[in-house]
Amino acid sequence: MPLQYAICEHAYTCISGGHIVFLDLKRDKYLCLDLGATAALLPYLSGRSFVLGDSPPGRSPDAGVARTLTELEQRNLIALAPLDYAAPSFQQIASPLARQAFSEKIPAAIAARTVKGGVDAYWNDLVITNLKFLRPFLLDGHLEAAGLLDRRKMSDLLTEDQLIRAAQPLPAILSCMIAEGWLRTAAQSPSL
Repeated sequence: MPLQYAICEHAYTCISGGHIVFLDLKRDKYLCLDLGATAALLPYLSGRSFVLGDSPPGRSPDAGVARTLTELEQRNLIALAPLDYAAPSFQQIASPLARQAFSEKIPAAIAARTVKGGVDAYWNDLVITNLKFLRPFLLDGHLEAAGLLDRRKMSDLLTEDQLIRAAQPLPAILSCMIAEGWLRTAAQSPSL
């Protein structure tokens, strides 16, 4: 019968030097499995769980695997879980722990947030602030001269109204800015 052992929420795993290493945040300890135990368990590691059932091709769980799993369970690093259990990801566990650990050193608004902000608003503001430079830079540049840029479409995108209404054109504008900057630098440097 298949079994699933989930790695406990206070424990993390990594592979270092060919060994599976367990970090126990509750007890501030670590456990490094020997190479034999690592080699035996590694085929069963799936995300934050060890799933034993149908053995990998050419392998069958042996007494060593059962002994290692029992030891990990006794150390409260893994726990038997239903097969349909989806263990929480590292991010789901680490973010709240980090907020708690640094709560006295960071603004309350950051400690209380539940999602990480993106950089789109920053880049959008930067493009809007520099439209007077960007419009001629892109609309009269090398990309447009080579026919690689649709002047009418880019002109429509490079308006404050369009940039405020939708962030979708931002990646295209940034890509064109990078390419245009590279082309202008290459045109000025005979060695490129």
